[in-house]
Amino acid sequence: MEPNLRALKVIVIGLGVVIVVGLGALIVGIVNRAGGGRSDAPVAAQFTLPPNAEVLEMDLDGDRLALRYRVNGVQSIQLFDARSGKAVATVALTP
Repeated sequence: MEPNLRALKVIVIGLGVVIVVGLGALIVGIVNRAGGGRSDAPVAAQFTLPPNAEVLEMDLDGDRLALRYRVNGVQSIQLFDARSGKAVATVALTP
């Protein structure tokens, strides 16, 4: 085989590998942008606070809901997972 044909064969194989890798990266990018099946549809979640709690403030950041509330004069902040309604953390505020 001539040296020119051998070099051409190596170049063609190399470019074929580049095309296959690029196509794989394109497919991965499309799947990642699709969100992996995550839906932005409204979710009905129920959040449980202590009895007689008075909600003073709430804030939503992504999938986290922060509720500041007062029970018998004591303020607390409770963090919830907004999709499931489960409590993630509670912070008691002391004066």
